[in-house]
Amino acid sequence: MHQIDDDPAWREYLARVVDHMPRFACGGLEQASIVVLELWHRGDDGFRLAAALKRRRNPPRLLALTSRCDEVALYRSMLGPLEGVVWKTPAAQGQLCEGLEALLADRSYFPPEVVAERRRVCASPDAYFKRLSPVELELMPYLGQFTSDFEIARQTGRSPATIRWHRGEIIRRLDLHDSFELVRWAMETGFVAPNLPAPPCLVGV
Repeated sequence: MHQIDDDPAWREYLARVVDHMPRFACGGLEQASIVVLELWHRGDDGFRLAAALKRRRNPPRLLALTSRCDEVALYRSMLGPLEGVVWKTPAAQGQLCEGLEALLADRSYFPPEVVAERRRVCASPDAYFKRLSPVELELMPYLGQFTSDFEIARQTGRSPATIRWHRGEIIRRLDLHDSFELVRWAMETGFVAPNLPAPPCLVGV
């Protein structure tokens, strides 16, 4: 097993959990059959890292141990490539044990609170994936960082005029006023790294 997480406290936490699980041992990434990863890694999208790991010849099974409970993370966790999700909450220790055992047995692991939040997001008529087109979803990580139309065009192979048109359409469709509000919405929804919100069970604690 291998862990990918910027937070040394959570790396130590997982190591303590695994100490009590004789069938598991922490090791290098190349040999790992299970990888435990945070879904924001060094300010980047952990789903991109997860997809890269799954492209390996012998891909590991992936368990997210994460602070992310935003709409984007919830929806994308249903599409793959994760086999499990555990939120960084007081319940994490027991859920980590259950999740690791499940992945070792070639099963997935999504605790009830994660499943409930995913259902809530999917049932919402205002869910982001119901309001934006596939092209607009592709552009949101750029638009959510104050990236200029010219720079987005350079990185995506589209024209600046096309980017400008999509930016305006997204702002209109989301009933926002300007690019500043669009950036705030992108952070809150999970397209770009914000100050991570607490998982639902910790709100108000």
